[in-house]
Amino acid sequence: MTTRAIAIASFLFTAVFFIEYTPLARRVHIPFDLAGYHFPLADYAFQSLRQGRFPQWDPTIYCGLSYAGNAQAALFYPPSWLLPAMNWGRSQLSYQSLQNLTLTHVWLAFLLCWLWLRRERALHPLAAALGAGVFAFSGFLLLNLQHFGVVAGYAWMPLGFSGIDAARRLGKWRPLWKLAAASALCFLAGYPPMWVVFALCMLAYGVASKSAFRDAAWTAVALAASLPVTAVQLLPAWEATRLAVPEARYDRASGVKDPAFFLSYFAPNFNDFGLETPVHTNPGREYLYLGAAAFSGAGPLLFRARLLGAGPPLAVAMVSLLFLVNPFGIAGRIIEQSAMLAQVFSAWYFLAGLTASAALLAALGLDLGLNRAVKPCPAWLSAAALALSLGWSISLLLRWTTGSLAVGWLSALDALAATVLCGLLIFIYPASTGRFRLAVALAVLTLTAADYKAFGTSKRFNAYRGPYVASFKAQPFPGMNPAAYRTIREHPEYRIVLDQTALFPQDLRHNSLTTPQGFDPLLPAQYKLLINRIAHFRTNREFDIDPENLAAARLLGVRYFVTSEQGPMYKRLSASPGFRLLLPDDSYHKVFEISSPRPVFGWESPEDGSAEPASWEPERRVFLLRSNSGGRFRLTEQFFPGWSATLDGAGSTIHRCREAFQCVDVPPGEHRLEFRYRSRWLLPGAVISFCSALLLAMLATRPLLG
Repeated sequence: MTTRAIAIASFLFTAVFFIEYTPLARRVHIPFDLAGYHFPLADYAFQSLRQGRFPQWDPTIYCGLSYAGNAQAALFYPPSWLLPAMNWGRSQLSYQSLQNLTLTHVWLAFLLCWLWLRRERALHPLAAALGAGVFAFSGFLLLNLQHFGVVAGYAWMPLGFSGIDAARRLGKWRPLWKLAAASALCFLAGYPPMWVVFALCMLAYGVASKSAFRDAAWTAVALAASLPVTAVQLLPAWEATRLAVPEARYDRASGVKDPAFFLSYFAPNFNDFGLETPVHTNPGREYLYLGAAAFSGAGPLLFRARLLGAGPPLAVAMVSLLFLVNPFGIAGRIIEQSAMLAQVFSAWYFLAGLTASAALLAALGLDLGLNRAVKPCPAWLSAAALALSLGWSISLLLRWTTGSLAVGWLSALDALAATVLCGLLIFIYPASTGRFRLAVALAVLTLTAADYKAFGTSKRFNAYRGPYVASFKAQPFPGMNPAAYRTIREHPEYRIVLDQTALFPQDLRHNSLTTPQGFDPLLPAQYKLLINRIAHFRTNREFDIDPENLAAARLLGVRYFVTSEQGPMYKRLSASPGFRLLLPDDSYHKVFEISSPRPVFGWESPEDGSAEPASWEPERRVFLLRSNSGGRFRLTEQFFPGWSATLDGAGSTIHRCREAFQCVDVPPGEHRLEFRYRSRWLLPGAVISFCSALLLAMLATRPLLG
């Protein structure tokens, strides 16, 4: 089959494989981080572009953060630019479009892996297809559908491996443009720890060859060359991360120590991943199933003491295991010496390297089995194998439909049955001819697809019932009376406090509302110091504000508290004379207003003068000031590099005040004060990225032009 045919066929298969996640069936949706974290980020960018501005600052959470510096926004990841096109004419981003983009990366992972295995590894087409299936449809990627940056970054790994193989085969460095491009796209996809896994896997793959020194050097240079391409994201993210609370992900205590963690590689439903099973069942146990194709490929490998080409994937597996398990804390002791490395290393994501190496090893083993020379087998044997595999495939899909898949060790028997049947089909394939051979190939693909489908989709780790329910398009604010919502919208210069029964703080991005709370790795250290003095952190990133601490609420520019009748604040707010309930209160969310609130701007001493906002945009705030004596004017927005101030058109110095905010000294009289945010590294990074990408494109196309 041609590459175009494979691309079309695999795309259609992916659509059918995830059909219940699409409008074609719409039974479930991807929950957790994709809905609660990535979707609000993407929608914020979409609405900003609709308003005619490029999003650089996000005022929504933590009293403002750099949006350009938030790598997980994937603002500069080219496939993300498809979202505005897919939502042309809409007022807000469709969650289905983000979900579709995520699932499209599963198809991309399959296609790139197939091209790598078929073109560079020259494997049997069926072996390449099954190996690509292990890579794209097995446990790791199905488990991570909620993490867009992980899915997107992982999808580019085969392109990197392909570049190394091409350079090794030709003895030339030019094909490493593929590795540089894959590395850049992996980073821009939005999750730096995934890029670290990518880079180490590529280095391990490059080292494992007869020309280890040359290949390792070429690989390292290609990875380094990819970084200038990412400068548009790398430089703003570096600046934002430097100001964030340090959060070490990797140290001597890191790593997976429990052998039972790896059981789901072999027993797909050992921990009962059924959709109706509570999501917190078996905490720390993940779905990692490799599938019948991977196990069937392991069989031929056992009978081949030395397999040409197995060294690189084994090296990737060993390096991934080293950082995943962190035996005796050896790797952690080394990594924790650097605060920066400790933040970007994460043991868990090295599972990606294990799956990638398993995909190649499975394809190599299957290639041995499919290409062996044998005599034709009896027709009855082929017919029996076809009937059994078709029957088992139907059985798996029926049990998936009814939710009656085996649990625990019994699920290992299901995996064993699929493996035996898959192995039998691989065994008889070389001995079959004509239509029987085609039928056997289709039976293998159907069996492995049913195996992955039954155990990997519509499960508690990647699905919730029905479409995404928190529709920010159907009504102004989910669960809030429209009149109360309009009241809040009339005062953008004030912030909102949410308790644990209200929405997540990041959901306010959909409605251009703001809160001093939040949930983001970029929580500024200066802000956490301030909040530790006036509020209470209940997790490393989430905090609650005591409604009785009116001084703290006024400092943070809070005017509204949003709760519910079941909320921990409801009774206290109802009984407090410092609050009034906004009417009508006939909705789930109850909105309380503080008496005598202070906006997010004003004179440090209110008696110093008056202030009127003349322009109110995320990256630009303009105020008309009047004062008889002058004084210090405060904008309660994060003190962050990139903010500048002009007073009557002349530059003015911004001072950090109240731990985390911005103040400007203003003389007596009437003045026009403007605050403006421009990421300091965005333009230089964009120039570097453009020039680097242009050079990379020239290297990639020069052979074609020549």
